[in-house]
Amino acid sequence: MKNLSIFQKLLFSHLFIGICTLLLVAYLFYHSSKDALIERTVAQLSSINHLKKIYIEDYFEGMQQSTQLLARNSPLLELTVAPQASRDTAATNRMFSLLQQEFAYQDLILLDTSLHLLYQQTQSFQFPADTSAKFTEIRQLVTNTLANSHPGEILVDGEYLLFTSAPVKNASGQTTGILLMRLPDGPMEYVLHLRDGIGQTGESYVVGADFRMRSHSRFFPEAAPHDMEVRTLATQNAFTNQTTDHILADYRGVPVLSAYQPLQIPGLPWVIISEIDLEEAMQPVFRMRTIMVGIGLGVCVVIALLTWFVSVPLSARIRELRQVVLQLSRGIWPKEPLIITSKDEIGQMKGAMNQLILGLQRTAAFASEIGNGQLASTYEPLSNEDYMGNALLQMREKLQSSQQRELILNRQRTSALLEGEENERRRISRELHDGIGQLLTAIQFKLNTLDGQEKVRSEIKAILEETIVEVRRISHNLMPSVLQDFGLEAALKSLCTRTAQASRLKVNFSFDTHPDSPPLSQEVSISLYRITQESIHNAVKYAQATQLDIIVDCEPDQVQLRIRDNGIGFDWEAYQQRTTHETHGIGNMRERTYLLGGTFGLNTRAGAGTTITVSVPQ
Repeated sequence: MKNLSIFQKLLFSHLFIGICTLLLVAYLFYHSSKDALIERTVAQLSSINHLKKIYIEDYFEGMQQSTQLLARNSPLLELTVAPQASRDTAATNRMFSLLQQEFAYQDLILLDTSLHLLYQQTQSFQFPADTSAKFTEIRQLVTNTLANSHPGEILVDGEYLLFTSAPVKNASGQTTGILLMRLPDGPMEYVLHLRDGIGQTGESYVVGADFRMRSHSRFFPEAAPHDMEVRTLATQNAFTNQTTDHILADYRGVPVLSAYQPLQIPGLPWVIISEIDLEEAMQPVFRMRTIMVGIGLGVCVVIALLTWFVSVPLSARIRELRQVVLQLSRGIWPKEPLIITSKDEIGQMKGAMNQLILGLQRTAAFASEIGNGQLASTYEPLSNEDYMGNALLQMREKLQSSQQRELILNRQRTSALLEGEENERRRISRELHDGIGQLLTAIQFKLNTLDGQEKVRSEIKAILEETIVEVRRISHNLMPSVLQDFGLEAALKSLCTRTAQASRLKVNFSFDTHPDSPPLSQEVSISLYRITQESIHNAVKYAQATQLDIIVDCEPDQVQLRIRDNGIGFDWEAYQQRTTHETHGIGNMRERTYLLGGTFGLNTRAGAGTTITVSVPQ
């Protein structure tokens, strides 16, 4: 009772006696009427079900007798013993057309004793000339029907075909052939679909032992009977001769009243079921229930109106909330949360007011964080209609977009700077090679022409040669000509060779190119070369490595560069915590990779070496 509102408490106390009395009378009256109506409807369904059962059983018995009578017809005996060539096909067809009109079958099939087809009248289905493919089914049908004079069925192409059969015997009583007569399903369908006494939703149908229909459903007339599975409690009870309940769910899952029993047709383990929707059968009771519900609602409305006059004292507590709302309308937040003393409507309103105040405080804090540039702050609006919160989220998105545009501009500026740096490297390399290099070579030639002071001249010559080598090395590092002339593979191979010669590193180099991979652009080649150059520098200077592996894989859609050493490595997370920005070398490699639209990865830990992975699109 503590969780109920004041109005509910008053209402329930006034309604309790009246509603309890009304419910008790309604319950007794409703269930007595319902049980009587169900009993009468089930008795009517059972009667209809029994009449249709008798008709279907008589129909199959009559058709079996007709088949036995037809098997004694002399033209059939002649077909089983006469050679194929001696038949008059036209006369035979005319004769069997008359027999079909008399005996009302759908198709007539004549087999020899080896179950080979001798004659089929209407070709209503494709009967195999050689029955070896269906020999087991046909043999079982013929054996059962001949031994016991029973009808049978065969499943052909998803359709159950009904047959009666009889042996064709000569004058001496010897079996010379076998007659199969296919029965039409029209007479049985006609009887089952008669709607007298079963209302608008009533239905009768036949189910086989495989729990599939043998007649068409009135609710799914286009569906083949074999496609309709009826694994309901009604079919199970009918096959086991049990009666548990008449209110069941049919094959549609709809509650129905059901009457069922097995058909006494030898050779055909079928059951016949008659059903009507429970909703239709119970319409009189439902109408009475609706009337009683209306009366009950009327009583409740009268009592509710009386209760309303008792609820006037609630207005005093509402005035208390009004004062808080007025303060919020002026932007003044209560210093303390509202105290909730009950769980009725007033208590719930106080709880909602506390949530609103907290939500406004979160919104103000979020706006302050955005103003301070903390665009990664998270915020959840109070609801989908929270206009203020959604406006702040839109403002954050616009600021993030502006920040993203600024980042793109910074990258463009960085790309321009790197491009200018490469151009300056080319210019300085040319100046060193074409200017200073040639001057130093000229000095070397001039020095060779001087006579005297051989020792001094040799020392100067050695220093000059060392200077020429150093100038060439600087020029090559600034912009190796082999990169421009022969491409990335030759440049990296030259870089690895020079690194191995100038240090104690063992450098392993691998460059694999897919046949469908396009040629590398100058921009990609220069960037990958600079990244490799920087990585080798770090490995030689800091890693204390003895082996360096450089692997390049050129695929049709991307180029991947992997550089790993067996050096001392370092703690990458600790390094990032100690420094607020990356070193120039690592930052330069990462920036070059991002400018190409690729991904940069660095994997290292203390004592386990370092691996740098760069992937850029082609």
